[in-house]
This record gives sequence, structure tokens and C-alpha cells, in this order.
Amino acid sequence: MYNESLIGADQKKAQLAKNFEGIQKTVKDNPENINRISNETLKNLKEYISFNKDLACDMYMDVYSSLQNSDKLDRKDKKSLEKIKILIEEEISKEKI
Repeated sequence: MYNESLIGADQKKAQLAKNFEGIQKTVKDNPENINRISNETLKNLKEYISFNKDLACDMYMDVYSSLQNSDKLDRKDKKSLEKIKILIEEEISKEKI
């Protein structure tokens, strides 16, 4: 039973990492394709970056850059990027000094 829960946890971590990589790639390379981001995706993103602050900083820079060069983004894209930006800011601000 214990090993099964470890396997499940490892699978969940792997899935969260895969989702994070997909979102990060979209934010960096094709922000106009981010469209509307679901609350479930944001929840998973928050869970992943809470344990990977260094990766969150990289994604934050990509989000910031995409928002600065937002001429080809529509309202849904901008709103989704803003949600990601706020989520990352909240998670990073929890960091203890």
C-alpha cells in the first residue's frame, strides 16, 4: 500500500512537471496560443511552482516579456498571462529570507 502511494505521488509529480513545461513553452514561444487558462491548470501550476521556485522565476520572466510584447495577444491571452503572473508573484512572495 505504501509503495503504491509513492508511485502515485511520483506519477503526479511527473504529470505536474510535464504540464508546467507545456505552459512554459507556450508562454515563451507562442503566448498568443495560451487562450483561456482553466482554474484546474492554475491550481496544478501553483502546486508545481510551490516546490520549484527557481523555475517559477524563469516562467515569470517569460510571462513578463510576453505581456510587454503583447501586440499580437487578444484579451483572453492577456488575462491568462496576468493570472499566471499573479500566481507566480504570490508563490515567490511566500519565500522565506
